[in-house]
Amino acid sequence: MCILMATRAHPNYDLVLLSNRDEFFARKAGAAAWRRDNYVLSPCDVALRPLSQKDFGTWIGVNRNGRIATILNLRLSDPSKARPALCMRSRGKIPTTFLSASESSFDEWNSYEKYCQQLPSLKDTGDFNFFYGDCTKGEYVIIDSLGDTFQVLRENDDEYMVVSNDKFKNEHGDGPRWQKVDLAAQTLRKLVADTNVGSEESLIQKLFEVASVNSLQREDYEIRHEKAAELAMRTVFVPPLKVSANDDLGTSVPIGTYYGTRSQTLILVSKDRSHITYVERIIHDCDLDAQQFDSHRTKTENRYDFDLQR
Repeated sequence: MCILMATRAHPNYDLVLLSNRDEFFARKAGAAAWRRDNYVLSPCDVALRPLSQKDFGTWIGVNRNGRIATILNLRLSDPSKARPALCMRSRGKIPTTFLSASESSFDEWNSYEKYCQQLPSLKDTGDFNFFYGDCTKGEYVIIDSLGDTFQVLRENDDEYMVVSNDKFKNEHGDGPRWQKVDLAAQTLRKLVADTNVGSEESLIQKLFEVASVNSLQREDYEIRHEKAAELAMRTVFVPPLKVSANDDLGTSVPIGTYYGTRSQTLILVSKDRSHITYVERIIHDCDLDAQQFDSHRTKTENRYDFDLQR
């Protein structure tokens, strides 16, 4: 149950974005790196195909011109609204198509209908929530597989956003918001409200602490009174959960023994929208990591700082 949180309310940055990728630890992925001729910065999902610079899928990324994109699976409470479980097209192509398109303007992509014109196979993927935008313009939207478009993170309006694998905002009677979404929103707002003068390194550490909030007790997931999916809905950071065959986690390819938060990504956009800081922490990338690493002992950290091309 991935989670994405972002704000434009921080006094020192135009955008602060945090992403937790919750997945099976055994699902193969490549670390964040420059791809597409050094134009797109993103990790790479290699579960279904070998790692390639030219043909890859991802869940998060940015590009040299300031485009940003993050995709999450959408877990619908009403099965009749869901797309077929086995679809021909990978969701990982949705972000890479947008990030790789250097000639078109954001105005040509900024709704579900326009995105379908650019990528007709958008209708043939599994269910999704997709956040994307243009950091140089400060314009961001969320679209989903139901055909909805939401304008988000607008200046002087709602400058906070949290989205997970449930229906964004739950505007269509899909039940209350998940506990993890409310917890993330409260924790991020508190961090920004308590902001004082400090170094960027200090802020980065505090933001990763927000992404690492674990509201579960150890006995919750060791004894497993609840299904893994129910536990994952309750906490921002999902510790290693042993999964069973009847755990519906909304993933396309269940694999291996453990599921949980396997990586975290932080993206900072400078106040003048000219610079991006991108930090990736990989916590688990195989089942053997479950007992060796956690949010306080990460396996790998990758950092990139670069100026945007205008």
